[in-house]
Amino acid sequence: MSAGSNLSPTRINAIISEADVKIALTSQSSKTTSSKVPVASTFKTLVDFAEEPRPACRVHPADLAYRIYTSARRPAKGIDIEHRSVVNLLTAMQQTPGIRASDIFLAVTTPCFDIAALEIFLPLTTGAQLVIASRADIMDPLRLVGLIAAPQRQ
Repeated sequence: MSAGSNLSPTRINAIISEADVKIALTSQSSKTTSSKVPVASTFKTLVDFAEEPRPACRVHPADLAYRIYTSARRPAKGIDIEHRSVVNLLTAMQQTPGIRASDIFLAVTTPCFDIAALEIFLPLTTGAQLVIASRADIMDPLRLVGLIAAPQRQ
C-alpha cells in the first residue's frame, strides 16, 4: 500500500489478513496496522528482516509472484499473479516497445496499481536505470519535467 492510497486502517487490516502477509513495508507516518504482522518502516528494519535465515527455494512458473487488490470490494479479495504471467509481460515489453540497458526509466505509478510492476521490474530485468518519482514529484509538473530533463544519472 502506498501512503497516498487513502485506505482506512480497517481496510488495510482486512487486506493484510486476507493476503497472509509476512511483513508490511510502510512509511513511519502510515503505521496503522493493528494486526500481528511485523512492520518495517525503515530500510534498516527491512534489511534486518531480509537477513533472517530462509530455506532455499526454487521458483516455478505457476508460483505466486504477487497478489494485487484491484477494487474496494468487501471482504478484501486479491487477484493472484503467477510468475509466468509477469515474465511473459516483461519479455514482451523488452521487445516491443523495447528497452535497453542504456535506458533510464522514470516510474510514476503508485505501487497500488498493477502496472507499477511493469514500471519497476522491466528496467531492473534489463539492466536499465530506474528512477522512482516521489508523490511530490508527480504532483508538481515542474518537478516532473525536471526529472525527465535531468542529465543521465550514473
